[in-house]
Amino acid sequence: MSEPLTCRSLPEFLEQRFPDYLIAIWAVRVLKYSEGATADELIGEVFVDEIFADGLKSDDETLLTAWFEVVELGLGSPDELLRGIFAEHVLSIMLLRDRRARAAQDLAGPLLGASLDDSAGSSWRTQVGGFGPDEVEPPARVMLSGYLFRGEFFWHSGRYLADRSGIATTEPFARVSAEAGAYAMGVAVAKALDCLSGTTDDDPRHELEKFLAFAGGIDWTTFYRESLEIGLHGSPDSYEISLYVIHKANYGTPEIVRGQDDPVVVPDWRDAAEFGAAVLRAFGAATTEITY
Repeated sequence: MSEPLTCRSLPEFLEQRFPDYLIAIWAVRVLKYSEGATADELIGEVFVDEIFADGLKSDDETLLTAWFEVVELGLGSPDELLRGIFAEHVLSIMLLRDRRARAAQDLAGPLLGASLDDSAGSSWRTQVGGFGPDEVEPPARVMLSGYLFRGEFFWHSGRYLADRSGIATTEPFARVSAEAGAYAMGVAVAKALDCLSGTTDDDPRHELEKFLAFAGGIDWTTFYRESLEIGLHGSPDSYEISLYVIHKANYGTPEIVRGQDDPVVVPDWRDAAEFGAAVLRAFGAATTEITY
């Protein structure tokens, strides 16, 4: 990049450098926080907890190399606030787990290496193990997000990216006409749940652009702003499913509020008519009042 990395340029820079994480980055950007608060959320919640964790889990050297390069840009930024944000979120976690420390030993640049020397001494560079146990895997879950957008229901799955439960937008996708009725809805969503329950791939990737193409080529901002949304959570070893009604609004302020009601539990999603009726009731209670 020709311009130095700053709090102001960080969101767009991360979107360009890590396009697979666009949905996670965008979810922070739409909160309309100050530049500093946005940078803090992006570095902590996306850059460290999702991108770095995903790279470690999949042992993706290309992704990890790009991640450490960005750390160097952040620690060397002329923006004092951004330098502090990188130091807070990156230095504090780098030597707490064996897998993270091994990555730092292999890929840390001079600024990160010197900062770790200052905080922990230089012995970390050659230490073999003993930093701390690697993170445990998150509990197995099946997750679907549903949207009512311009006369059609659209669905995509959500799958854990890595150890700290970042979530990727992935297939299976589904679409159902708003006129189809409860049974058709139940059948379509049950098929997606059945497919998801049998998924064994442990290295999911964001497929946001593929989903938006499936939904008709709409841009994500328009799709999110105009759609009613619900969430489905369950376990791969059970047919019970929890439905979450989502409320999206900014109430005249720049900040987006994305609340959710207590879940409605459906005992068996294989009962297509009952399940579909519950899904339609959930959509009937969802709201979106975003005005930006």
